[in-house]
Amino acid sequence: MQTCASVENAISCDRELSVFEKNCSIRLLTLLGLLLSLTACANTPGSKQLEDSLAPDPKLKDNPELLGGSTPSPSPGATPTQLPEDFPREIPQYNNAELQSVSRSTSERSSPQTEETPRVTTLWETGDRGDRVRQFYQTHFEENQWEILPTPATETQGDRSVSARKDNLQVTVEIVSQPSDTPTEFSLTYELESATSTAKTPETSKSSTTTEKATETTLETITEPLRPYVSDLQQLGILSLKATSSDADADAWNQAIARAQYAEWLIAANNRFFDNQPSKQIRLATPSTQPAFQDVPATHPQFAAIQGLADAGIIPSSLTGENTAVNFRPDAPLSREDAIAWKVPLDFRQGLPKASVEAVREAWGFQDVPKVDPAILPAILADYQNGELSNIRRAFGYTRIFQPKKEVTRAEAAATLWYFGDRNEGLSATDVVNRQPTPQANPQTGDRTNVRSSEPPTTPENQEN
Repeated sequence: MQTCASVENAISCDRELSVFEKNCSIRLLTLLGLLLSLTACANTPGSKQLEDSLAPDPKLKDNPELLGGSTPSPSPGATPTQLPEDFPREIPQYNNAELQSVSRSTSERSSPQTEETPRVTTLWETGDRGDRVRQFYQTHFEENQWEILPTPATETQGDRSVSARKDNLQVTVEIVSQPSDTPTEFSLTYELESATSTAKTPETSKSSTTTEKATETTLETITEPLRPYVSDLQQLGILSLKATSSDADADAWNQAIARAQYAEWLIAANNRFFDNQPSKQIRLATPSTQPAFQDVPATHPQFAAIQGLADAGIIPSSLTGENTAVNFRPDAPLSREDAIAWKVPLDFRQGLPKASVEAVREAWGFQDVPKVDPAILPAILADYQNGELSNIRRAFGYTRIFQPKKEVTRAEAAATLWYFGDRNEGLSATDVVNRQPTPQANPQTGDRTNVRSSEPPTTPENQEN
């Protein structure tokens, strides 16, 4: 029985081996047939379709994420953002700041008459506070004789940005991030005008002619009665507005003046008129002075002038008992009533008369006297006593309505600063321009003042005569 079983197993194994060999032969013949078919079809139209169907998907090569991979990250040694090659050397770089980006655009001040002025904006990041960054650039501009430009009209942005100009370079630094953000982001934008933007030829004589024409064009935009006042004050170097040939700047005299700018002009004009009489000068505040207004810190560009006027009691503040005057609103337009309220005390330099609505209406004939702030009525009534030398007549001409809240233009503001004093004794800008440079000491006051005749002060009207 065992012998038979062994024989049967052997026969079964032979059969299985025979089947395996047969299957392998069939598969081999099939593979050879396929290869022969491919070879035979190599040059036929269907061969391309067959080849493409067996080719790898190119999307898998270009997008490894489809296979579960990740996109290669930039090399840690990638080149950082570089400053532009034309970055002016006059602009300091904040030590602890890292450059993030650089972008270029065209300045809004470009016009068809001038070449395009490129504007470059650089974005920086630092671990220091934003106020330290702003103070750094503010101090640099002031110490290096840059012209500080008016801040933007919004109060919040005014405390977070500073703009300055020197020659043909204008720079604006603005804190981009919020004060509580860390790190601090700030932008530094500069515009560098080319020499041909303001002059068509490099010759000195032609450049001088261009400048003169630009000044004439600027004055031509001002109403005729106000031109002499602006011209005289420009000769004294009091007005910080530069005359250029661009339409925007040429019309600047007819635009509203900010309260901060008028404060700066007022104290500059007073001290220039009385540069030989220290007892009549107003002292500029120092950075260590305690600010009288919450929105005019010691870092504000016009702090010295605004705080100086507050310390002298010329403008209302908590120092004069006005506890509600906590904000100065430096960027707000100057109103007519504020211009008179600040200027008239410097004309009379003594207590102003008491005034009522009826008294002012009877003197001036204004129909809108009830709209005037009662605290300003004494200054308006005192100004009437100056006759033709009054600030109201000089700046606004003849009028039956005062419009106390109306904005004052820069040209009108210049007219109020053209004369200091009452109608019996005072100085006009023309007097100061023509004044002899050699002063003499007054034996009674000790002030060094020029010897003047008893003739009335020079005015545009009697100057022509």
